[in-house]
Amino acid sequence: MLNTVFPSQLTRSLLPHFRNPSLILNVSSYAGLYPPPYLAVYAGTKAYNNAFSISLARELDNTEVISLVTGSVHTSANTKPVTLMRLDATTYAKCVLAIVGCGRKSIMPYLPHAIQTFLISLLPEKFMDRATKQAMQKELG
Repeated sequence: MLNTVFPSQLTRSLLPHFRNPSLILNVSSYAGLYPPPYLAVYAGTKAYNNAFSISLARELDNTEVISLVTGSVHTSANTKPVTLMRLDATTYAKCVLAIVGCGRKSIMPYLPHAIQTFLISLLPEKFMDRATKQAMQKELG
């Protein structure tokens, strides 16, 4: 509900009140592009956010719609330590603001996340499946 119904209904409610030009930012995840094991519903909702944003961007004139394909960000909900691959929320917000106006419908605002995702895309699927399953099992304890 939080990742699909809420942004859909919020967008529907707010669109009539937008003035030109406008901006809509929706948070997706690389889990929506490369769904990990044990997160099927989450990955599906993030894939929805990405598709919803791209479709909306194609429908709306004078409104920039960007799907923010996001990796791990340190927040109050994700309290693991800040690292190169888990940046703090303030730095992520600056990266997001820097891409506004870029002309893309879907983008990874943080370069290390984009590089990581590109490298993952080069891996054989069997290897990726095994590696992500092991990593998720370790993560979930």
